[in-house]
This record gives sequence, structure tokens and C-alpha cells, in this order.
Amino acid sequence: MKKIKSLLNVVFFLSLNILCFFKVKKIISSVEGTIQISGLKRDKLQAVLNIYAHFNKQTKMSLVNKLVLILFGNRICFIAEDLIKKEIIAINFFYFNMRDIYEKSIHEGFIGVIDAHQGKGIATKMRKYALQHLSTSNFQGVSTRISKNNFASFNSAKKLGFEVKEEYFDIFSKEERAYLKCNFKNMC
Repeated sequence: MKKIKSLLNVVFFLSLNILCFFKVKKIISSVEGTIQISGLKRDKLQAVLNIYAHFNKQTKMSLVNKLVLILFGNRICFIAEDLIKKEIIAINFFYFNMRDIYEKSIHEGFIGVIDAHQGKGIATKMRKYALQHLSTSNFQGVSTRISKNNFASFNSAKKLGFEVKEEYFDIFSKEERAYLKCNFKNMC
């Protein structure tokens, strides 16, 4: 029974996201200095999965999220690439959940910058570019969940107009977290 319920949840999540992703335009590349922000291309998928695992205690991304990235990564997964070193240095991807569909928003599911490039404003630039891109797709805003001890991500989000809507203790990560929302009307 548990497996059937789990399978139904996967099918529902995928169906929901597939319907909504068609509302999102393909990401257009942008270059600033030696950094290019673009949508995920399939040949860069493994690098994205490696960065995700690095920031999640080597936990692999779920098969469902991998499928979403394979099918719609060019619309909902922003990558930052160092053009000199030819390496992916940051990722930012989005998806839909029921709350976001009800609130006409999209959820920022993950953002991460590899250690050697942290503190250079790359996550803020990516998040800002993503907000600008997604604001053209008939959504009212973006939601995200951030651990309160992740000061860099928290400050980056607040700088770009995200506001704390809820605070809670996450029993899985055992951390204080916040649910934040950026309304495109209030965006910086």
C-alpha cells in the first residue's frame, strides 16, 4: 500500500509540474564578466547532480527531480558557468508544489554555489536573474525555504525582496527554517 501511495504521489507531482512548466519560457543565456548564467543543458546534468549532492551530505537527487531537470531544465534550472575554467560553479532550480499553484507562484527548490566561488555574489546574481526571468511567466512570485543559519542565502533572498512569511523547526534537517516569498510587484 505504501509503494502504491508513493507511486501515486510521484505521478501526481510529475503531472502537476509538467502542466505548469509549459508556462515557463526557456532561459536565455546572460554573460557578466567570465560568468555565464544559462538554462540547464543535458550535457551539464551530471555536474548539477554533483553540486546538489555536495550540499546535501552526498544524498543523491530523487529520480523525480532528475526527470524534471531532464525534461525542463532549460526552463527551470539556472546554471552559472565559469567560462575560463569551463566548469559549473552554481545552480538554482525551481518546481511547483500545491501551495505554489494555489498562490500562483513557483518554488525555489535549491540554490548552491561551489565553495571556491562563495562570497562573490554569484548566488544573488543568479537569484536576481531567475526572478527577472520567472516574472515574465504569469506568476505572482517565488517562494523558498531557507535554513535560518544559512546567513548568506537568507540575506541574498531578503536583499532581492523576499519576505519571511513563516518560521518553523524542520524535524528532518533539525534546523530552524523560514518560508519566504518574493512578490514580483515588490521586487527590487
